[in-house]
Amino acid sequence: MKENEKDQGTLGRAPQGWNRFLAVFIAFGAMGFTLLYGDIDLTFNSTFDAVNEQSDGAPMDTSFTFELGSFDPSFTPTSSNTSEWGNYWTPVPGDGSSTAYTEEALPGSIAPNTGYSSSFSGSVTLDSNESPFGTSDQAYIWGFDDRDGSGTGEWVLLTNPDWKYPQVVDGPQIGGATFAAGDAGTIALLGSVNPEFAGVGDAPHLVSESVILVPVPEPSAAVLLLGGISLLLLRRRR
Repeated sequence: MKENEKDQGTLGRAPQGWNRFLAVFIAFGAMGFTLLYGDIDLTFNSTFDAVNEQSDGAPMDTSFTFELGSFDPSFTPTSSNTSEWGNYWTPVPGDGSSTAYTEEALPGSIAPNTGYSSSFSGSVTLDSNESPFGTSDQAYIWGFDDRDGSGTGEWVLLTNPDWKYPQVVDGPQIGGATFAAGDAGTIALLGSVNPEFAGVGDAPHLVSESVILVPVPEPSAAVLLLGGISLLLLRRRR
């Protein structure tokens, strides 16, 4: 009788090596689960079916791109230093590839009075709180039709005192964060915004502003320019 009980007890217990393997497997599995769900989804948009216009009254069209991001904390964007914005700007998730995660303005046909709608919406993934995406860093939405060429472009820059980045922590994330042009308190540092846009008879939701574009010189052109300046200085010294 005791031998049967001993056999049953042995059968009911897993080998010690198996227990250790199972513990390691569970630990790695939990780690993988944490890493997999450590990101936070962020969405940004204008009011649905909003009328968004350029400075000349033409509707924003599919030439416009909107990015959610931040400027370096040492820099404050204003309407008088637009030529420097690009040097301090980092879009979420900060890889510098705007076409990978931005949404263009969407043309429509149901907005009242004007016959068009140009609302936009996009989503990005925040995977860390490294600067400039800390929980105290200011978030912005930058809309533009061109920012690398010459001549003029149409820009609008929005922000809101409540637009701060959520904390990225280990473990599964529930929900996300939304940055909407229609949020109460939204202001335009360039262009204009009417957060209370509701439709018929209202002023446009967003209006961009014309800016002078300062193209970044090509590396070869920059080298030639520096060479010419150096040569001129040498001649003056002689």
